[in-house]
Amino acid sequence: MAIGLLTGILAGKVAYDAITHFIDFWNSDEYFLKEFKAVPLTPVNAPEQHAMVERLAQRAEVPVPRLYVIDDEFPNAFAVGRDPEHAAICVTKALICNLTLEEQEGILGHEMTHIKNKDILVLTAAAFMKDFAVSVVPGAVISTKGNTTKTNNNKVAIAAVTMLGTLIMGSVLEQALSRDREFAADKGSGELTGAPEKLAEALEKIDRLTTNMVMRGANDRNAHLFLVCPAGFNFKDMFNSHPPIEERARRLREQARIMGKNLQ
Repeated sequence: MAIGLLTGILAGKVAYDAITHFIDFWNSDEYFLKEFKAVPLTPVNAPEQHAMVERLAQRAEVPVPRLYVIDDEFPNAFAVGRDPEHAAICVTKALICNLTLEEQEGILGHEMTHIKNKDILVLTAAAFMKDFAVSVVPGAVISTKGNTTKTNNNKVAIAAVTMLGTLIMGSVLEQALSRDREFAADKGSGELTGAPEKLAEALEKIDRLTTNMVMRGANDRNAHLFLVCPAGFNFKDMFNSHPPIEERARRLREQARIMGKNLQ
């Protein structure tokens, strides 16, 4: 009885996770923009930023995404949308106020690369696969042969340990993928703007400005969306969705060095 109930619960969790991740993915632009109270950034009040977005979209060969702004003191940005045709880029007021136009272009190039690479789809699929494994692998353990009370108790114990292990391993892999996509977006920005060192400068400036700051509305569910960790710091461990700023800046400056060498 208990085994059947647990199997049913796990099956229900798989269905729930599938529906939740699909909704998050399909409506990511509307959901997250509304969650952070973002408002459209018009060409009238931000002509430079709109010109950058149009230029970068043309170079990336994607439709021009919508541009939004959040009234927040934490310099940050993110891209959302299930595909390039439904994409939007959102920046905070603090980012516009504290960074130079060249630094802002580097950040917009980073977000444009996320859109070009369809990273929202990639990361949503990764999150679902993790949740799917957490539900299915323990269920496979429970469904093995043997129906004695002792055997069933052992199955439940093994399933619990397996679920925890799968959750940890899935989280490690999911965050590793997220970090990989961040590095790829940094590199893509350098290619789109031709000035990767400006994104490096922007990241370092944001790192200095946000010491001990936490962005309003940021949580574990949406942290991976942002340019930098919205808690104002980077955990240097396997569970962090963002690579260390120092490593990102180092790679960007190396990219700038190689680009400059190739132009000589």
